[in-house]
Amino acid sequence: MGRLEMKQPIVTEMLKITPAGRAGTADDIAAAAAWLISEEASFITGVDLRVDGGVVASQRWLMA
Repeated sequence: MGRLEMKQPIVTEMLKITPAGRAGTADDIAAAAAWLISEEASFITGVDLRVDGGVVASQRWLMA
């Protein structure tokens, strides 16, 4: 599903405004998951962790 989504023209436009300047990878998600299960994140509970390169935040600024 993700591969099909990446072929959509809107994705190119989204990548232009993404602060990270690139699409995310499986390794990006894995690194976040590894951190969440590590001792460093042992006090974190009940939070949504966006692993999106900043795309959601940048879209909110465009809508304002």
